[in-house]
Amino acid sequence: MSASRTRHGPGGLTWLLFGRLTMTVANAALMLLAALVFMELETFGTFFVAVSLQVVVSRGVLLGLDQGVVRMHTAAQDRLEPVRAAVSISGGLGLAALLLGLLVAPLEPGSVPWPVILGVALGSVGSAWFDLGCAVVLARLRYRAAGLLTAAMPALRLVVTVAACAVTRNDSVLPIIAYGAATFAAGVVLLGAVVRRFGWHAGAAMFWRELHYTKWIGMSDAATVLSHALGLIVLKRLGEPSEAGRFAFAAQVVQIFFAVFVAFYQSLLPRAARLGELGNVPVFLRSGLRAAARLALACSAVALVTALVVPMVLSTLRPDLAGFVPGFLGLAAFALVMLFEAPLGVICQYLLRPRLQLLALLVRCAVVGGLALWLVPQRGAAGAGLAQFGGAIAGAAALVGLVMLALSEARRTRACAAS
Repeated sequence: MSASRTRHGPGGLTWLLFGRLTMTVANAALMLLAALVFMELETFGTFFVAVSLQVVVSRGVLLGLDQGVVRMHTAAQDRLEPVRAAVSISGGLGLAALLLGLLVAPLEPGSVPWPVILGVALGSVGSAWFDLGCAVVLARLRYRAAGLLTAAMPALRLVVTVAACAVTRNDSVLPIIAYGAATFAAGVVLLGAVVRRFGWHAGAAMFWRELHYTKWIGMSDAATVLSHALGLIVLKRLGEPSEAGRFAFAAQVVQIFFAVFVAFYQSLLPRAARLGELGNVPVFLRSGLRAAARLALACSAVALVTALVVPMVLSTLRPDLAGFVPGFLGLAAFALVMLFEAPLGVICQYLLRPRLQLLALLVRCAVVGGLALWLVPQRGAAGAGLAQFGGAIAGAAALVGLVMLALSEARRTRACAAS
């Protein structure tokens, strides 16, 4: 296989899939070990909440810079400036988050113990910095390096956290600090390598340009997280605790498909950023949609096998969870629709119009929420799954319309400029 194929073709997606799937497996293994071996139920609940908070806070520290730096790296005349600006923004936000965590931790607000606050602060900043470092590697089309880095960090974090669990009591929350500290160490090392290579001080014009651009991506990330969770939120809100538990389990099982989506999107983004002429977009879209169809077919097969096999295993281990399949199938269909959105989403980045993706995501959220309020009282978790799928279809249709209109406008603008 040639070097160019490894960097730009299917080999690039393979490495990113390897990284994302390894991350998903490592995170799932850690949660299972914590729940079944090392922690009491109440302690595990605290651990799970802390990990979830780290993900949410890290998105605020990252502020969409992981996607923005890939596009700005090719759009700017000086390719060093976008990286420096991203480091400055995320570095400043990260230091502020760390300082806030160090100030709040000793106060122990409410019933939250200080290790949870400190672990969330360390982990969220480390995760944001690590993701930014991986994005810089990806912007240079180093798919293999990005995939290996994505796999290595959660594997290291798994080892460190399990070691902390093994040497502490099963009701200790110190593993939360170990989890956050391992993530933080990986983020500091990778961001430090970026600073040594590219520097950190950017001009004011690029700083504000990148901040203005990535704020839309940051809001899109928040809308994406919300759209994933809306079915579960409505189930809990309407007082369906057992159905919510089964749907939450289904959401964990379906994470493998979301990992495939993220890897696919990441493989397309740097290629779209280098398309050059607008006339290259149709070829890129056809190629991307064909790849999405192949991935969706493979994921569909995995989903069907999962829906047949896992309930048989659960029927002896956890019969109360064996009815997770209807919600799982809805969530799996939701994830498969997202695969077809990926080429369209990266075209929004190519056009430097990330707000289009945000608009489509808001449509998705509105439809998921509305359908869930209608279907959940009648169908429970199955209704929540149907709501997720229906919202995905509506969001995808909105994205298709918005991208087609934007491409038509861009063609007219360039035709006028040429004449």
